[in-house]
Amino acid sequence: MIAVSKRFLCRADEVWAKNFRCLISTAKDGLFKRESTVIFRINDVGSRTRNYEPLVKILYADGVSKRDRRKVHDDIVFYLNERADAKKPPSLDEILLGLDDRLTEDDRIRDFLFLDI
Repeated sequence: MIAVSKRFLCRADEVWAKNFRCLISTAKDGLFKRESTVIFRINDVGSRTRNYEPLVKILYADGVSKRDRRKVHDDIVFYLNERADAKKPPSLDEILLGLDDRLTEDDRIRDFLFLDI
C-alpha cells in the first residue's frame, strides 16, 4: 500500500507491505547535480536517519527530461506497490532484483546500483 506520498521539492513515496516498508525518493544529489532515485528500507518508524537504509540508487541517462524522471519514479512506486499488495508478497530484495531486470531495458536509465543487498 502507498502510505505516504510527498511532492514538494522532490518526490517521495512510502510503500508498506506485510513484510517490509520502503521509501522511494527522487531528488537532486546536490545543488549542481542531476536527479537520481534512491530506494530505502525503512527499519523502524520515525524520522531518524538511521531508520532508513539505502538499498538502490538509480541514475538517469543524459538528456532525460524532468517529466520522464518523474514518470520513472511513479512507475517504480507502482511496481513496488503492486508486488507489496500480493497475498504473499516477496521480500524487498527479491522485488528489487526484478526491478533491476525491468529497468535495464529502459533507455532512460543509465545505471542501477545495488548499495546494500
